[in-house]
Formats: sequence, C-alpha cells, structure tokens
Amino acid sequence: ISLHAPNDEIRSRTMPVNNRWDIETLLKACRDYTKATSRRISFEYAMISGVNDGDECAHELGRKLKGMLCHVNLIPVNPIKERDYVQSNAKVIEAFKNKLEKAGIKAPSRCRSGECGWCHSHLISGEIYAPKSVDGRREADFIYGYIHPCCSFPLSDITIEVAPTKKQ
Repeated sequence: ISLHAPNDEIRSRTMPVNNRWDIETLLKACRDYTKATSRRISFEYAMISGVNDGDECAHELGRKLKGMLCHVNLIPVNPIKERDYVQSNAKVIEAFKNKLEKAGIKAPSRCRSGECGWCHSHLISGEIYAPKSVDGRREADFIYGYIHPCCSFPLSDITIEVAPTKKQ
C-alpha cells in the first residue's frame, strides 16, 4: 500500500487520493484486513527530503502503525520532472528506520544508490553497469575502482572486495 506520509496534511500534498480515503480510513481497513486474514501489510514509503523524512514524521508513523501486522519499505523517492522532490540522504533514511524499529515497526531500507556506503566495494576484476539515475559514486570511486553492488549490474564475472579496509 502506498502510504508515503504519517498524516493527512502531508499525504494529501503528495498523494491526492488521500482526499478521498484519508489515513485513518486506510489504516482502519488495513487493521481489519490483518485481523481477518492474519496476513502482513506492506506499506511503501517514498522518502522525500524535507517533506516526510523528519523525526516527527517517524515518531508519528510509528505511533499510528504500532501493533499492526505490517512492515514499511523505505524507498528514496524517484525524481520526476512534474515534481521537485529530492531523495532523502542515506543517513536520514537510516535514522528514520531506527525510529520506526524502536516503535516496533519492521522497516527494511532499500538504499539502491550506494550513498549509505554499507556496500562500498572495490571492483577487483570484471565489468559492471550502474545506471546514472542511481549511481551514487563520487569521482574518486571511479578513479580507484569502487562500486556500490546495491545498484550495479555485472556485465561479466566479477570479483569484489566487500567493505575494504584502508591500505597502510
């Protein structure tokens, strides 16, 4: 379910469908569904910098979903020409995720930009393709052969050094 906000004010700005079915109506239907089926609800939450990614949004979302059989997929928003939305940075997404988890909400994070650095890896051999739209590498990463496997696609057999340590 596309949620993308913890309250009606933000959700109505980002998703006009909220004007017809507000968050409380949606969440009641979700609670009824999980109660009747014992099946988990998956909420999609596009992280938009400065719009829905703040501490208060995380706390509010945690309060509203508490006790529900669900998880929230935190996804950096995809830029589109009709909106001037900017992706939340990886540190903000991680902080948001931590707040949801402290509230008892499962929240897998889908970095997919390499920006978080968790998967920053050295390409030892082989070739990869990384779409420019999700390639978070800096100029130095290109020069020294670093990739982000989370957003790289092998074009051949590859060998990588995962989370390399600094060379002395």
